[in-house]
Amino acid sequence: MWHHLSVNPLATVSAIGFYAILLALAFPEIRERAMPLPKRTGGAQHLHLEGLDAYRGFASLLVALGHMWWFASPLFQASQGAFPPMARGAAAVPVFCVLSGFLISRSALAIRTAEDLRAYAIRRVFRIWPVYAVGVLLCAAMGIYGATALPMRSFFADLFMFRVLWWPGYANPVAWSLYHELLFYALMPLIAVVAGRRHLALFALLAIVAFVLADHPERNFGIWRFFMIGVLASELTSRLPVRWATATFVSGLIVGIFYMLMPQRMADVTSLVGLTVPRDDDAGLLLGLGCFLVLVATPHLPAVGRFLEAYPLRLFGMVSYSLYVTHLFFLQANYPDWRVLTQNLEFFGQFEPMPFWYLPVVFLPGMLFWAIVCYVAVERPGIALGKRLARREPVWPRGLGGNRQPGDNPA
Repeated sequence: MWHHLSVNPLATVSAIGFYAILLALAFPEIRERAMPLPKRTGGAQHLHLEGLDAYRGFASLLVALGHMWWFASPLFQASQGAFPPMARGAAAVPVFCVLSGFLISRSALAIRTAEDLRAYAIRRVFRIWPVYAVGVLLCAAMGIYGATALPMRSFFADLFMFRVLWWPGYANPVAWSLYHELLFYALMPLIAVVAGRRHLALFALLAIVAFVLADHPERNFGIWRFFMIGVLASELTSRLPVRWATATFVSGLIVGIFYMLMPQRMADVTSLVGLTVPRDDDAGLLLGLGCFLVLVATPHLPAVGRFLEAYPLRLFGMVSYSLYVTHLFFLQANYPDWRVLTQNLEFFGQFEPMPFWYLPVVFLPGMLFWAIVCYVAVERPGIALGKRLARREPVWPRGLGGNRQPGDNPA
């Protein structure tokens, strides 16, 4: 056991730091002073809803675990064998997109004036860009751009998110979904204007049908149906009879669990209508249906919301975006000779595979420690700065620190 702990001292020390933070924040007095949880509201009629952060946290953990099994294979192969359902990391990004569609459509519908639009744009940019920029700087610090044909151009293209304008390539593999997130932020106010509140659900439904009919395994195209599924869920949650909420929620859980446990051999078959079913590189309609049912029902189930708001589930949700952006850098920091993310995948074959407990007990908590550091040092101040700029308040007011905007949901 101790041999494995001595292999990566950074992972061990980081894991100890995570457990120390978790223990300290278990005391409400310390939590409210050092890392206060944002206030939330419940009920289908409210803009910000209880429990959604926990869904986001679960999805981010799924991404981190999936990438550890995929990029570092066979280093954590024993963990994958012990927790096979968690190997479907490809399911996580669609979950992020559904959550974004659910929440951002509500923010877009609240826009009434040019000033509202300005505030919306500022808040969205400061929600994504500061942590994203940390990822770009980490790429530079770890020499990743040095392996590209145009190092300086690639660095600035990443820094200014020119992938949105079809710049060919990007360094941090997880950033691919963030460019689509930014595009969705930009398009959602226009969709709200074109469709209007009365017809937004119909617009979302027609868009989902269009994306399904044009089904393609390319992930950059496939995730857009999930934004629309989230928009549709947001519009229909207030119309769901409360008496149906529990059955709807349970049905969504069953569909999601079936997707996670679905044998791999089912990944090559087609659905009754001839469309692709979920597979590891393209989560399909089954996953979208599960997310839709769960999100439609959650606002009507206060007990579920209270459970999902409980510490530490809420904490994992708060730091999920920072974990999403930084987790591969933690892997490289522990194995610095792995120079180019996602390439040279045979590199980890030279190391002795870790026991099944090492990833969930040591390595993943180590990643979470640095996600918490990134949230406290970068993400939370960035969101607070965006809020002040949106309100035309002084940039550096007394008592800088701020809280995260309730309901914010990056992918």
